[in-house]
Amino acid sequence: MVQYMGLMIFQLKIYKSYNMKIFNSQLKIVLTSILFIVLFQIKVVGQELTIKSFKQLENNTTARVHKKRDINSQYCAILILKHNFKDFTIETGIGDEGIIEKKGETWIWLSADEYRIVIKKDRSIPLEYNLKNKLKPYETYELVVIDEYASLKVTASDSKIWLDDKFAGTNEYVFNNLKEGRYILKATKDKYYEEEELLILNAGDNLDFTFNLKPKMGKLVINSNPSGANIFIGDSLIISKTNTTIPLIIGNYKIKVEKQGFLPYVNDAFIYENKNTQFNAKMEADPTLTMIKHKKKRNFWMISTIVSASVGGYAYMQSNKLYDEYETATDNAADLHKKVDTYDKIAPVAFGVAGFCLVEYIIHASKYGKAKRRLKLHPSYNKNGGSLSLNYTF
Repeated sequence: MVQYMGLMIFQLKIYKSYNMKIFNSQLKIVLTSILFIVLFQIKVVGQELTIKSFKQLENNTTARVHKKRDINSQYCAILILKHNFKDFTIETGIGDEGIIEKKGETWIWLSADEYRIVIKKDRSIPLEYNLKNKLKPYETYELVVIDEYASLKVTASDSKIWLDDKFAGTNEYVFNNLKEGRYILKATKDKYYEEEELLILNAGDNLDFTFNLKPKMGKLVINSNPSGANIFIGDSLIISKTNTTIPLIIGNYKIKVEKQGFLPYVNDAFIYENKNTQFNAKMEADPTLTMIKHKKKRNFWMISTIVSASVGGYAYMQSNKLYDEYETATDNAADLHKKVDTYDKIAPVAFGVAGFCLVEYIIHASKYGKAKRRLKLHPSYNKNGGSLSLNYTF
């Protein structure tokens, strides 16, 4: 019996010890959760609104121009609340007679008997300001309130924006809720010099900052033979003509040089920082012009050959015909003999001219054929070789 009771007491102690451990574990979890919630709430409401200044605007007639009366029929004062934050509410002791929101400020019509104003902003400690005996009818006042953060708008056209070496965005970016302190602002852009600025922000600052990055430049020294040619960089025609020097942002460019009567010269040029890049275009005559010239001459000499040969042939046949008549003639024999002599002189001269014209025709026909074949093979030229992209039919 004693042994049985001892065993029961031992088991009861074990059970109590086990339950105590479970209780202690659960208590730790509850306390940790409460501590986390308290710390989170402290962080959430830890932001403070601060009064920077309060003053009467003696020369401001806003309250006199925009008149309103309070519940006691006396004229109101206007409180211009200037702020650097949004999404807030306003409470007063007596009550306002009107509120108008404007950019960066809020107009509030208040009774001269108003004794307080409370500004409430999400995640901020409410700010109460004592207005007792500070307001007069018809007068305008200014209250400047800021939160503990600053805002910064940065503009950098087509550039990357960095804050303390952390990438933020491109082109334009607004930093909100920046703590008071020192910041390194930077903008970067390919082929441009990066710019860096040290900023010191105070609570309530609302700043705009613009970067104007400077490009890394080089020069293209472009010459052509002959000079006076048009210059295309990419697809853009440059006002200047060869020979000239053109400043360009560093990088690779497609350059084309054109001049009437010559084949276009096309090649790439890489512009290096603070260096001159030479570009020399040795232009070749346009074979289309040569081809047209020889085609015209070929046709001329071909017609001349036909005409001359026709005259020679006609003279030869007429001479033979008249000679046959001369052999049997009696009364007009002398006249026929004279005509035969004339045709005999014309025929060899005409055949000689036809032969000369035929030689000229062959020469220019050959030159025309060569120019035509050359045009098909070399429509444009650059120092790396020709292009085969164009074909003409004549």
